[in-house]
Amino acid sequence: MNAALTALNAALFLLSWEAREGITYSVQISDDLISWETLPALFRDSEGTASISFEAFSPAFARLRYSSTGDTNENGLPDPWEWQTFGFLDVDPSADPDEDGRTNLQEWEQGTDPLDFFNGQAPSLLSACGSVWYLPVDSISSQSLNFILLRPDGRPWSGAPVAIRLSSDRPGLLQAGDPAEAAVSALIAHTDSLGRVSPEFHAIRYRAPSEPTGLEVIHLEAGEAKASIRMHVLPGQPPGPPRDLRWHDNPDGSRSVSWWGSPDGARSFVLEKSSPGQTWRESFSLPVTHLPDPDPETGRYTVRFTP
Repeated sequence: MNAALTALNAALFLLSWEAREGITYSVQISDDLISWETLPALFRDSEGTASISFEAFSPAFARLRYSSTGDTNENGLPDPWEWQTFGFLDVDPSADPDEDGRTNLQEWEQGTDPLDFFNGQAPSLLSACGSVWYLPVDSISSQSLNFILLRPDGRPWSGAPVAIRLSSDRPGLLQAGDPAEAAVSALIAHTDSLGRVSPEFHAIRYRAPSEPTGLEVIHLEAGEAKASIRMHVLPGQPPGPPRDLRWHDNPDGSRSVSWWGSPDGARSFVLEKSSPGQTWRESFSLPVTHLPDPDPETGRYTVRFTP
């Protein structure tokens, strides 16, 4: 087989050869005859003169690989399959890029996709953490992502990758134990034996930016299955609902009410009581600017009023 390498100029070279039908060809180049780079081109089912040009620094060397079986690099994978699947040659046959437990060689032998963990099957992605979150600026969500991945027959899909990313590409996803500065914009989580990516197994929280952003979306993708969570980042702290509300009768005949819960962000505090007829009537109200400071030891707010 005659092959010729021609220097077209100081940095451009041309390799040409007489191709034969039924033979597959690939080309490698080198500048030291030790390290070789495979060019992104594949020639097959051609007859007559074939050629390829490439840029390189002098000295430049080229070698032609060919095979009647379609495997010019003799790695057990047909070159056309490598090219169509990966877009390049010299794929590692023992690698497992989609992490499904099958090597590239096994994927080719079984007719599956080495770049798709789910191999065309459509899982179901069920979220258990709501579809809308509200949180203040410069905070970390108190809740974590919590969802389960199921096979088409309803069984949990274990060990499956779930891609999680933010629509803004802003670093805002935190995994359990990570400091705030370690937030990322995208990550891959894997399900446990029950198909879960839950707070107990793999806690992932959202870190809000320091300025209100309006709406941001967390996208969850597992093969063809998709889900999303809309994040509303609000200015200031949201009002904390009163907790453990208690009545107190004072010796002077007045009454007091006490509770835990921050009033930040609220405009007023309104106390209502339900009558026997299940209708509500206001007992008293006051702007939050008139609320006393909470007890420094218990953290409880207490308001005295006359019935």
